[in-house]
Amino acid sequence: MTKLINQLGSLLVLALALLTFFFFIGRTQGRGAFIVLSGSMEPAYPVGGVVFTKPLNFSELTVGDAITFRSQGKDNKVVTHRIIEINQQEGFARTQGDANKVPDGQVVLPKDIIGKVTSGVPYLGYGLVFLQSHLGKWLMLMIVISSLIIYVIRRFILTKKSTITEVKV
Repeated sequence: MTKLINQLGSLLVLALALLTFFFFIGRTQGRGAFIVLSGSMEPAYPVGGVVFTKPLNFSELTVGDAITFRSQGKDNKVVTHRIIEINQQEGFARTQGDANKVPDGQVVLPKDIIGKVTSGVPYLGYGLVFLQSHLGKWLMLMIVISSLIIYVIRRFILTKKSTITEVKV
């Protein structure tokens, strides 16, 4: 049982380290991670997944690239859709969701483009949304505190018992 707890604890620490690496290091390089909230890009990027982006110049984009951008509407929401047309002379791209039957109503200007999608991880977004919730934050805090308590008990209390036992024998 103790071995299982150790392995689960190690796995949790590794997972947190990887998430921290991808989100912190990625952000310092201008990269981004965005949770997919609608089905407009299915099956390539399903609802609840996360897409990772990298910034690049408008001139580097090609038809067929999936990009993440800020919509020009009053809500200024972040959208990930695929480029179906690029007009370099007038400086805009036309996009459409893979699952949508018609192109987006507005064109995308270079200033609104956050980046080109480099990869996606299905279902990771559900976990991230949960971890951002009040309950998720408390759960993570309890896991960290419990891990520290288990570590202290194993390291100091159980070690002292085995040392005392060895001295008596």
